[in-house]
Amino acid sequence: MGVPRTATIEATMPLRALRIDSGDLQKFGSENPQFLAAVMMQVGRRFQAFNHAVGFYSNALQALRQHDFDLRLLDDLKAPLPELVDFTHSFRRLAEEISEREIGGDFYDYFFLDDRRLVITIGDVSGKGIPAALYMATVLTVLRVALRQQRTLRGAMEAANDLLVANNDEAMFATVFCAVIDVRDGAGAACNCGHPAPFVLRRGGGRDRIASSSLPLGLQLCAPFKTETIFMRNGDMILLWTDGLSDALNAAGERYGEQRLEQLVSGVATKNARDCVLTVTDSVTKFSADASQFDDLTALAFVYHSTR
Repeated sequence: MGVPRTATIEATMPLRALRIDSGDLQKFGSENPQFLAAVMMQVGRRFQAFNHAVGFYSNALQALRQHDFDLRLLDDLKAPLPELVDFTHSFRRLAEEISEREIGGDFYDYFFLDDRRLVITIGDVSGKGIPAALYMATVLTVLRVALRQQRTLRGAMEAANDLLVANNDEAMFATVFCAVIDVRDGAGAACNCGHPAPFVLRRGGGRDRIASSSLPLGLQLCAPFKTETIFMRNGDMILLWTDGLSDALNAAGERYGEQRLEQLVSGVATKNARDCVLTVTDSVTKFSADASQFDDLTALAFVYHSTR
């Protein structure tokens, strides 16, 4: 069906597994009408379940727009269809945030593609409010699906972009940075789609930056995306952030700026990701003091520790 594997079966005794291709299945069905009837019953139930899910999400989105969403409805999302697991989890988180009026366009995500490849993503959606929050959930879901289906990071970003462009009635877009790192040796690939360049802080001193080389997601169909090779050594750190940090204003209307941020991280130890994030956010908070801000403040750090 072209969806990620959703279950594992472990035999308790020796067995023989048979693979039946479509030709043999069609021949068997033509010779056994009762079998075909049973298959059609199963397909019918499947479509009924999908129709029910689509109807629920349509009604829920309308309720969210009208600020009339009951959090108790989220109980219906506890056992989603396997094909909708990622979307359901994202929608549930989104609905909870919107219902509590904590709406923003920044997002981050991290998960394992398998037992060795770690995905790290951060992004910022254009616009504010409920439309931006809904688009944010869509971007997160599309990225997870594309990264699992495509063999390369470049292919995943291109596939995700085309999906977002094809269903973009709001004409929105998202700046995104995404990296896939092999935790065994620290080798990986990164793609920066119009996002502020993350810092790669080396354990022994020094830093690199991964500059933007591709368009934001959702702007142009069949847009080319470039990736670059990265290599993390034991104790190195990646610091990812959104432009809410550099664009933070103080009472005099001055920007915090990337230069101030770069000077700050130059003296940060790479031992602890949490300490690094707190150092950065505390610095920006003190700089801005009581001045009102127009953007979210988001930072994410990852420290690589070799498994070998």
